[in-house]
Amino acid sequence: MKKLILIGAGKWGKNYVTTLHDFPSTNLIIANKENWKSLVDNGCDGVFICTQPEYHIEIARYVLQKNIPTMIEKPICFSSEEVNSLKEFSAPILVNHIHLFSTAYQHLKFIIGNNISSIESLGFNKGPERAYSSLWDYGSHDVAMILDLIGKFPNIINIDNIKTKTGFLYFIEMKFDNIVTKSLVGNGGHSKIRKLKVNHNGLLSVYDDKLQSNIHDTPLHNAIQVFLQAINGKNDPRLGINLACQVTQILETYHDLTNSK
Repeated sequence: MKKLILIGAGKWGKNYVTTLHDFPSTNLIIANKENWKSLVDNGCDGVFICTQPEYHIEIARYVLQKNIPTMIEKPICFSSEEVNSLKEFSAPILVNHIHLFSTAYQHLKFIIGNNISSIESLGFNKGPERAYSSLWDYGSHDVAMILDLIGKFPNIINIDNIKTKTGFLYFIEMKFDNIVTKSLVGNGGHSKIRKLKVNHNGLLSVYDDKLQSNIHDTPLHNAIQVFLQAINGKNDPRLGINLACQVTQILETYHDLTNSK
């Protein structure tokens, strides 16, 4: 029986509680801001961090220095320098860029191979409004998938935004040698959409998050499964903070230029 601690049981944290019912060999303890340190000090097999992003690094450093495997919600934080500070720790880290754990996305990645010519993505909704820019809330998903597919950092990054009736939409254009990617993300949409269109080998392949239907094969279920396997010593290319650091580097280029939300 794996003893796990969930720090931050808000709206998204409750999804962890529900999903962990699929894993009967786990014992989940829900922590709050008053008792999380004492619970971690008492020992556990793994920690889920689902607080507001500004607290992620402080909590992660406290947990990781005790060599406890840690799963952190996205965005991991708003500074690539802070993300890099976690590299000193050896315990497994999983940053939950959740679409990377979608079975449909993994199938897309398998069939397209390395011959990508362009990528276009849409990731927006009508709200919600958070204390931080929706570029970080929505854009981290699209940027993570694009980096994962192409496998390198872009040469050129351009980010701009427009204000709509419901929030903001951000246009992210990245250039990787001969590959150009374009994404429209944010909380200023009219309805929920998450699509990734990849042109490769003269073909078009599409990942559509809304078409996923198997309730027992959700991306969160798969991410938690990878995390539990990491606790048991199994490696996975989606572990670690390198991708999260690159995502943060890209998004903070806009953050450095404007205070717009």
